[in-house]
Amino acid sequence: MSDLPSSKLGRALVEWRTILGADHVVADGPALAAADRACCGRSGGVAAIIFPADEFEACRCLAAAHRNQLPIHTVSLGHNWGYGSRQPPEPPAVVLSLQRLNDIGALNEQNGQVTLQPGVTFGALGAWLRSDKPAWLSPEIGAGPNASVVGNALAGGFGKGPYGWTARRLTNIKFACSDGRIAWLDRLCTSSGGNAARLPHGAVALQGSFQLCKAPALRSFAWALLADGADALAAALELALQHAADHDGSEQSELLNGARLRLQCPGLFPHAGDRTHDAWLLAFNLWAQDESEMAWRQARAQRRLAALPAVMHSMEASVAVADLPPTGHEGLTSAYTLTGRQPPADADPDRDGCGVRWISPLLPRASAAAVTALDALGACAIAHDFAPALAVRLPDGDPVGLLGLFWNRLGTRADVASNDARAAACNAAFRAKAEQLGFTLYRQGPATTAIVPEGL
Repeated sequence: MSDLPSSKLGRALVEWRTILGADHVVADGPALAAADRACCGRSGGVAAIIFPADEFEACRCLAAAHRNQLPIHTVSLGHNWGYGSRQPPEPPAVVLSLQRLNDIGALNEQNGQVTLQPGVTFGALGAWLRSDKPAWLSPEIGAGPNASVVGNALAGGFGKGPYGWTARRLTNIKFACSDGRIAWLDRLCTSSGGNAARLPHGAVALQGSFQLCKAPALRSFAWALLADGADALAAALELALQHAADHDGSEQSELLNGARLRLQCPGLFPHAGDRTHDAWLLAFNLWAQDESEMAWRQARAQRRLAALPAVMHSMEASVAVADLPPTGHEGLTSAYTLTGRQPPADADPDRDGCGVRWISPLLPRASAAAVTALDALGACAIAHDFAPALAVRLPDGDPVGLLGLFWNRLGTRADVASNDARAAACNAAFRAKAEQLGFTLYRQGPATTAIVPEGL
């Protein structure tokens, strides 16, 4: 139930229904309850949801909220799973959903910039590129094809493959101020991790130019399963950082530990360990324009992986990028494993009873300090009876630690409440640890992202 002043909310609802039509203003019922539901286990605080169809309607809705002094929480699609979904970080608030603003504008064939509204999903952009603009690589993220491209950039997310920090690829941003006025921003801050990727307070992005990558011809994949222990992990981190520093964007590194592998690839790694340092896997994604270039990249990757303290390593044959199927919801497998099912075609962890929270520090570049930070994350999870499901990604060469807290929200009400409380307590413990160690928090919401100081 809303705690907003009923008179102000009532006046605003009348205005919004006049602007949008009654079908696009939700103040009760199942749709409102769905917006209050999140896989991170938080209770809601959504007083109403409004769905403008275009920029003009969005500006008029903001002006009405401004006149009535009502807080607005803007979402593109609300698929920020594990970080709060559609729920306001400071409830209660009215949710302004931009899902109906879903136009794909002009693509500049010279520089690869395409104009997007916030409701454009990765799947929709990918389908458009594959059907009409195959020279450009479709961007993808772990949250699946139904997430917003612009929303991911504004939230400080990162893409798969060569896309890196999506915030660094979003420029020429048209936005509405909190009172409905229009303004422009040349680009989001490009500091490490996009940690200052923020519009002015209360502003709502209406469109932006997204920088695409040219599509390579070939892709390959190499990996090594490390021996257990902190020394092997430190060696792999040092190699991944070196690899990131001396490539041209055509190779990416990723590490996952045993606990995360068992959730993400349960059939392949059913016996992976539950300790922080068990069974880390280092993977290289390789991209090339021809077979000769790919052979060189594969040979270099094999030499580097062979030098690691590993129990096995492998190199996949190269495949034509044009033959790769669009990425589906495989990236959500970790979220669904404990529910006993695979992600469905219309995956929605909020709806499907998945419990997910993400804790994501930007790691120091010194490998020993990075291992210490990962130890702290793993210890936080274990202390609250979660598997220390850890990964390290290196978008644009910046090492990012990812601790996923996963649980099943399909049990009894008491069990769900208990598990939600455990996840919240783990998150709070990390916040306290972050404050103690001087982390700089840059991602808002129920899960916390932090920059770990070099001196850790």
